[in-house]
Amino acid sequence: MMSTAFVAAAVFIYKYITAMENKLFSSVFQGSVRYNSYIFIALSSNYLGEAGAALSGIFIAVMIIFTNMISVIIFTIYGQGGKMDIQDIALKTGANPLIMGALFGVGVKISGISLQQFFIADYLYYLSAPAMPLSLLSTGAGLLFTFDRTKARAISAAVFAKLILLPAFAVVMLSFLPLPFIMKAVTILYCAVPCASNAYILSRQMGGDSDVMASVITWGTLLSPFSIYIFMYICMP
Repeated sequence: MMSTAFVAAAVFIYKYITAMENKLFSSVFQGSVRYNSYIFIALSSNYLGEAGAALSGIFIAVMIIFTNMISVIIFTIYGQGGKMDIQDIALKTGANPLIMGALFGVGVKISGISLQQFFIADYLYYLSAPAMPLSLLSTGAGLLFTFDRTKARAISAAVFAKLILLPAFAVVMLSFLPLPFIMKAVTILYCAVPCASNAYILSRQMGGDSDVMASVITWGTLLSPFSIYIFMYICMP
């Protein structure tokens, strides 16, 4: 969360240095802080086993709420026709399905309620089984190979912030913490994966620059294997 806050602050500074228009900034901001949870959990499970998958689940529960919340706030204020309206921010944040779903899941976990007590447990299990492969397929199918040269600097800045700046800051912070390797590895994976593919939908719905958002998602996804490899190699014991 500290790394995300650092990158968010850096993107704000970049906006004012370059006099970036608000609509464009809202998409660049989202592209810098959002993450693809499907790629994240798939890599965590594949490379780090069940323990990695469990830790990534904790990351997802917390960070989906945080990253979506700040993205909705930024779009509400800086998106096309946006303004600083506390009531509007609260309504749009509360209506975000990813935030609502994550909060519901956390609430069920904290309450101690076991879905095994209900007849829907098996149904939910089989319903969720194809979620991972279908989500990864949709990520690949949704890539749009476009690059607006007039906005190349903004697109490059978002991809750089997500794939280089965010994991680099995390590596520096983790070097001062006596954490086990698996926790450091999951943290680095979280920081190095590309922006979420559904960021395009949020950008289009909330007045962001959806074309730039599509480019950030596509090029970030294509370049992320290099980022993941480099930073995972750095954190190896």
